[in-house]
Amino acid sequence: SPENKDEVLEINVYGWQWWFAFEYPQLGITTANEFVMPKDKVVKFNLRGYDVIHSFWVPSFLFKMDVVPGKTNAFELTPDKIGTYAGKCAELCGVDHARMLFQVKVVERDEFDAKMSELRVKGQTGKLDSDRINSDGQRPEERRL
Repeated sequence: SPENKDEVLEINVYGWQWWFAFEYPQLGITTANEFVMPKDKVVKFNLRGYDVIHSFWVPSFLFKMDVVPGKTNAFELTPDKIGTYAGKCAELCGVDHARMLFQVKVVERDEFDAKMSELRVKGQTGKLDSDRINSDGQRPEERRL
């Protein structure tokens, strides 16, 4: 793991029945069911679940990790191959489990920066915050002012 935290791109992964959300906390960008990573950049994934157990799996990455309610699991990787990869939930999580699919794109840094700018213009900014959970891991009844 790099010693300089600025060298690591963080992506918070939120699993719900039946979709994934992806938050770039350092950039203030949030997406759903797809995310982009720059090639040759260390990426730290923080996995959080809030309803049932899910499993974050990108078969081409040869790695999966559970997304467990009330717990944050984390791992790092450095993508080194440009491409588009299919991801899915690998844990039977309910009636629409088979639809819990997402897409990952690994791109050159300039394309990554352009995509983040595009998402910002489209208004996909801010922390993930809904009536179900916020990016601090709090349910509505647990929120503190």
